[in-house]
Amino acid sequence: MKPPSEEDPRQEGQGEEALRDKLIGLGERSMRKSYYPELRERMDELDRTGRYLRSVMDAMPSVLVGADANLRVTLANAQCALHTGVAPEQARGMEIEALMPWFHGLPGAFREAMSRRVPAVLRKMPGKGGAGATWYDATVFPLNQGRVEAVARIDDVTARVRMEEVLVQTEKMLSVGALAAGMAHEINNPLAGILQGVQSVRRRLAPGLAANLQVAARAGLDLQALAAYLEDRKIPVMLDSIQESGVRAARIVNNILEFSRRSDMSKARARLSDLVDKALELARSEFDLKKKYDFRHIRIEREDAPHMPEIWCVPTQVEQVVLNLVKNAAQALSASRTPEPRIAIRTGQADGWAFVRVEDNGPGMDEAQKERVFEPFFTTKPPGEGTGLGLSIVYYIVVEQHGGRVGVESSPGRGAAITVSFPQSAP
Repeated sequence: MKPPSEEDPRQEGQGEEALRDKLIGLGERSMRKSYYPELRERMDELDRTGRYLRSVMDAMPSVLVGADANLRVTLANAQCALHTGVAPEQARGMEIEALMPWFHGLPGAFREAMSRRVPAVLRKMPGKGGAGATWYDATVFPLNQGRVEAVARIDDVTARVRMEEVLVQTEKMLSVGALAAGMAHEINNPLAGILQGVQSVRRRLAPGLAANLQVAARAGLDLQALAAYLEDRKIPVMLDSIQESGVRAARIVNNILEFSRRSDMSKARARLSDLVDKALELARSEFDLKKKYDFRHIRIEREDAPHMPEIWCVPTQVEQVVLNLVKNAAQALSASRTPEPRIAIRTGQADGWAFVRVEDNGPGMDEAQKERVFEPFFTTKPPGEGTGLGLSIVYYIVVEQHGGRVGVESSPGRGAAITVSFPQSAP
């Protein structure tokens, strides 16, 4: 039989606190009763410290997960539970690979950190994501506490990686813009020569100029007969065609130069309908034979509300918004081979906002696509056909740069309509 002082404390069923007091020998019949206040205070302090450390771990935005030499989980925080769907208590004792099967390379990083006793680093590792690709950085730290163990800090760096890709794509677009501007300058010179030559030919053939009559007389040429011959052979019509084509090409080149020129980002008053017209002029001159979307083959419908006020904006950015919306609609119409493709562009105003609505009769979008349509690099097009940046740039310019609004209406088979709104009053 056990001595009275060594009775099993579990028999009294007084709960965890009483059980702890009994186990450390602090019961009513304990010989060490005089030490109770000090030991009890120290144990309470340990409890508070443990709860504090747990709250710190759970408050961290990073995933924290620890593992022992057998790669079994020893600790996990709230973020770990959020990413894995496994509660910290259930995660303990699981193999790290079973807890995070999507994070390839993590078990190897744990082994490296524990064997070499130095941190192991993983960068830009593809991982688990419910909506598209995700990337993670991980650093595994060995613990120096007399046993082989390590803890990993895992951070979701998807936003950073996407921003890096946006910057790379932006640099490419800047390079293409600079190349286009250079080509436009080079094209301007021969265009000027063509237009000037047409004008000179017209003047040299005009029968009413004294200089022409003098030269024709010396050559024994009847200018009236020559004019009749040229008219009969439709030479003036050909000259008109050359001049019209040259003027149109010059206008396109001027639009490209104006659009690609680096803007000082200064805002000014501008009429929304005029900016839409400029963007459409650019769109009509831009077509890609490979993807076979040509704005000249799409019926463009325009409708402007009367008495539209000017808006406070960066004009070239608003042109970029409209151009991106029209191009996105045209690409959707081409990809779906929509019969009788149509894009309707309407400007209007309501409740202190001026808006542009771009609507097409293409394939439309489902709810999942609508939720992600403004995400960078999200695209429904096949690989190699589109960067997925067009609508995200629209969102950034309208919302972030102008304090505006963007809305999308669509359903499968019923086309899509995107409305961008700008405040009419200056901030």
